Amino acid sequence: MSTIAIIGHGRSPEGKRWGPRVDGCDLVVRMWDCAWQASADYGGKYDYGLIEAHPAMMLTFQKNNRRRPARGWIASKLHRPERCGLPPKCELVDQAPWNQIGQKLGGMGATGRLQFTRGTIATCWAIENAPRGSTVVLVGFDNIVAGRTLELNQAFAPVYQRNPGTFSFGAYKGGVSKAGNHDFAVELPVMQHLAAKYHVRLVTADEIWPSTPDALAIPSDWRPEPVKTALILGDAASVRDDAAAALKLFTPTAIAAANNIGIEWEGHLDYWFTLHPGACIDWIGIRDALSRRVRAGRNKPEIWAHKAAVAVDRHTPDWGGSTGLLAGKGLLELGFERIVLAGVPMDKSPHFYNGQPWRQVDRYRQAWQRQLPDLAPFVRSMSGWTAELLGKPDPEWLGVLISAPSKEVAKISMEA
Repeated sequence: MSTIAIIGHGRSPEGKRWGPRVDGCDLVVRMWDCAWQASADYGGKYDYGLIEAHPAMMLTFQKNNRRRPARGWIASKLHRPERCGLPPKCELVDQAPWNQIGQKLGGMGATGRLQFTRGTIATCWAIENAPRGSTVVLVGFDNIVAGRTLELNQAFAPVYQRNPGTFSFGAYKGGVSKAGNHDFAVELPVMQHLAAKYHVRLVTADEIWPSTPDALAIPSDWRPEPVKTALILGDAASVRDDAAAALKLFTPTAIAAANNIGIEWEGHLDYWFTLHPGACIDWIGIRDALSRRVRAGRNKPEIWAHKAAVAVDRHTPDWGGSTGLLAGKGLLELGFERIVLAGVPMDKSPHFYNGQPWRQVDRYRQAWQRQLPDLAPFVRSMSGWTAELLGKPDPEWLGVLISAPSKEVAKISMEA
């Protein structure tokens, strides 16, 4: 778990002497035009800076930037980022998926479009990349917390309004929820939605920090549940080697099998998935398979399929990408957040039970690609095409404290 502070430009930190608390956080993200902020109130630590990938805005940034973050930049993708001349150590992020959440919640800017303020983009990025159980603290998010624009001098300090590179306030109007592409009323609900999904605690500085500089620790009786991890066993010939390598990395909360490996797996099984409740080519059906497993002295797992059938305990609609994908879907529904595939390469590798290659695999790959947004945060693979698509698991992803929230930025940070 970690504590991440996102520093906005609102006036609420003024006089609060929050600087030591901000600097005591594990990670601090600021907007690039933060040089005006008094360190006593807003802190001085600066790990990541948010910029906007738009040619005109990048010219303003290049002319007026006065501070450089210690770890790197986050660039919000706006317009023609390939022409922006982004600085080194920069991760490009797309706010569109978060905008879609806002639209589903009824959000829409005055223009009929929806885009978020920089602080909300930085916060959504931090939430999605933080370890489960982390705390994200919003500092100076006054308009967002209010759900509307405050009066200009109430919202932003005169020193910020005069800051070189700051946006023009000529069209700013207090007391409205919609301005330009922004809908201030929906930005906090979107952040709260993401925080609930990723099991991150989202708070404002006013909620947890008193106005005196002592007692740096964040008081809280909130504790996350342990991260639920799972190993899925497929029918590829690599399944045992993949599983052995995975079990050296972590001890799963649960192990799930797909089809034939459930008969042969000597260890405990928690779940057994199939798209073929009845017998078919190379598969005897789940009822007879379960009977063989139990006769061999092994435990009886919970049986899942894509439809109700004899011997099936639970079912969920199929995503159309083979039994391995059905297993992933079922485990996501059960709340597992770190799922590792062993023997699910989704290529033409031979099956473990007959040595024959899986020649029909290509037609199932589209479903994996279609469901990638649902899979990418939670699923990794030990081998094959799925490892190329989703990446392989590592200790950081499995739950070790994330010091740099993306592979690209992590590599940069280690090299710096």
